[in-house]
Amino acid sequence: MAYTRTYILLITLGLCTSVVPDARAGERMLGAPVFDHATETTYRQVTWDDFKGNAKAPPSWNRWRTGSFAHIATEVRLGRFQVEVVPDGDGWLARPVGVRPYAVMNKDFSAVKHGSRNAYTLDHEQLHFDIAETVARRITVYLVPLRGRGASQQAAGEDLARQIRERYEAGIKELWELQGAYDGETGNGQRKKKQKKWAQDVPGMFREASEALTPALETAAADRTDP
Repeated sequence: MAYTRTYILLITLGLCTSVVPDARAGERMLGAPVFDHATETTYRQVTWDDFKGNAKAPPSWNRWRTGSFAHIATEVRLGRFQVEVVPDGDGWLARPVGVRPYAVMNKDFSAVKHGSRNAYTLDHEQLHFDIAETVARRITVYLVPLRGRGASQQAAGEDLARQIRERYEAGIKELWELQGAYDGETGNGQRKKKQKKWAQDVPGMFREASEALTPALETAAADRTDP
């Protein structure tokens, strides 16, 4: 079972000269934040030691009687990035630089029922994290090509921020729907045939999202080098 939160858009408006990082399909999305500390971790293979559920968990998580044996708290954060603003005819054009949404697991909000620490249940929870990272990569592909335009630098930046916010929120909606469908169809992992099908389908979704990153980032990098 999954718990997902949204985060506020954070951008820095101004000129930027840094190079857009390259990205290749793999376990980690290059250019995205990487951390693993006591309360949170970015995308990786999780273990039961990461499930530290305690009194901080929301009341809605008290669902042990429904047959749900574990909960993983995942979210997709937009993160910080910069905006490059350049002249565009009589106006200005703004484009994102280094935008990399990324999946995070909150260890304090992730919990497992005593006696349920088995490989099958852990695999079910891991797949929630896989889904979150898949959507993070899809959102990246949506955001990288966005361009804001306006009569001033500020107007161009605000136009870009609006588009990014809308696309990000659409991606989060997609995440909620996908996580809900996963738990709904598998009965929180209790329907083993359905669980097996999702376990077969999600890696393909992950791979497809990862492969789409390369051309998107290469196009964005080429766009920034055009005179």
